[in-house]
Amino acid sequence: MNIPFAKKILFASFSFFLSSFIFAAEKGASYSAAELREKALKQDSVQEGISFIQEHLDECASSADKRSSLYFLGTLQEQLGIYSEAGRSYAKAAAIAASDAQGVEKVSSEQLVLDAVRCCLNSGDWETADSYLNSAVRSSKDKKIIAFVNLYSVWSALCRAQSYAEASDSIEILGAYASMESMECVRPAVLFTLWFLTDNKKYSEALRKSYPLSAEYALIKGSAQIANVPFWYFVPRSVYPKSGFADTEYTDSADAKVDTKNVSLAKESSSPKNDSSSKNTSASAKDNPPSGAEVLGKKVRYQVGFFGVKKNAQELIDRLKAKGFDAYCFTETRSSGKTYYVVVVDENKAGDVSKKLKAAGFDNYPVK
Repeated sequence: MNIPFAKKILFASFSFFLSSFIFAAEKGASYSAAELREKALKQDSVQEGISFIQEHLDECASSADKRSSLYFLGTLQEQLGIYSEAGRSYAKAAAIAASDAQGVEKVSSEQLVLDAVRCCLNSGDWETADSYLNSAVRSSKDKKIIAFVNLYSVWSALCRAQSYAEASDSIEILGAYASMESMECVRPAVLFTLWFLTDNKKYSEALRKSYPLSAEYALIKGSAQIANVPFWYFVPRSVYPKSGFADTEYTDSADAKVDTKNVSLAKESSSPKNDSSSKNTSASAKDNPPSGAEVLGKKVRYQVGFFGVKKNAQELIDRLKAKGFDAYCFTETRSSGKTYYVVVVDENKAGDVSKKLKAAGFDNYPVK
């Protein structure tokens, strides 16, 4: 067909406009929260799922869908230990005045605020945690919400305490909470925190008797491991170091085997980060750090593992060395006489050991 030149230009322009319109419509396609979640879960990794949600948040069909999508984004970020970003996602979700989206988990704005507080504390940011706690959530009519507000307020105070003496008021408050009926839903966390701070066995015994299946008691007896979160690393305590394991030896029984599951500062439970610096630290000659451990004028090393059995520590050291890290361990002895094995890797002159460890799949925290 012989189309005049002018008509060809008009046809081409119309075709371009039409294709551009279709492309824009596809690019700006709206997503329900359920659809966005489904597509995010189909990505190759959690990180890619996070990126997908962030890229398409503005394409949510409604405020309710965006609120629910931000909540799900926060859960993924928290799963990866990106606590600061997770806290911001939860807070943004809480700030959206909308109901829950269809087809996804229901969560109240008060719970979203608590989620944000938890993540702030996990990242050591007690200032932002306090700002969230001082919002309307403090006047909630929900007794369970208030119990968590009370607990997180004490945890925030512990986070900013610079010494064990400064934690005394918090310990006194926790002692009162341990017997209050209104704090029943968080009592395992209260008892665990008291045990962690004071090294008093009466609190671990109370957990054993009343909450033997709780995550807190699993940490104490050694059937679960602690996660690497800054909050517990900075909390002052009466005895250094403090472990997340019981004073009893491991056995071959099924319930005494160490679980590789990490337990973070959870929604309804707590889990400590161990500090590896201690005046009570003892080390055998072969456990001493290798030559050249002094870096940039002071020793900085990264804790990768904490074990009650030396064999387990050695297995981790072997895995680290296989990846090219000059790992070693030193021992720590608690007041009970129980010895633990701390696996560490020294900082290098480039200052990127922690980054390399994480890239190789090893969580770590700095200790001096």
